[in-house]
Amino acid sequence: MQDPALHRPLERLQEVVKSIHSKWWSTEALQEVSIFNSNVQKHGANNLNLFVVLTTCFLNLGGSLASDDLYLLDLRNGDAAAQWMIVPVVGRTPSRRYGHTIVFSKPYLLVFGGNTGTEPVNDVWCLNVDKAPFTWENLRVTSADKPAVRAYHASALCTTGSASGMMVTFGGRTADQSALKDTWGLRRHRDGRWDWVQAPYKNG
Repeated sequence: MQDPALHRPLERLQEVVKSIHSKWWSTEALQEVSIFNSNVQKHGANNLNLFVVLTTCFLNLGGSLASDDLYLLDLRNGDAAAQWMIVPVVGRTPSRRYGHTIVFSKPYLLVFGGNTGTEPVNDVWCLNVDKAPFTWENLRVTSADKPAVRAYHASALCTTGSASGMMVTFGGRTADQSALKDTWGLRRHRDGRWDWVQAPYKNG
């Protein structure tokens, strides 16, 4: 039997996701589940219209890795009335890390790369906001070529051109702290496969 305490905020978040997709804001405000820890840096964030999702895995200002919770900031009622809530997630998480990115490619939240505190990584984690209970999945990307491990890179969803729908990632720093200048696109095929494709570039 599911824990009612978990089910209640889960239903709330589903209402929020439905509002995001329909762009119709309900008058009922989100119940505040917890207070956000402001002493964090080097996290990943993504704007979903009037909501901001902060991914798991923060780095405290003191230098230690904080909890790997997933937060949602509700901005529907303005900045002064903004409310934080923890997104209820079951099962494995991407693990605590910093210097990673998070991108929303409807209906998926995609976390890529970062540093776990011991080493940089190039894994991809996916959370489908249309399916409850919310769970993270470590994607098995089928392409033979993939981005090198990295942190402090930039990622965004491409919405135009031949790369439309891809999560595009550029640069960052690899294991030896050297700067990277490559660009990659992560795409999802209709059969559910995910793969990486490297963008062509000119040396110079």
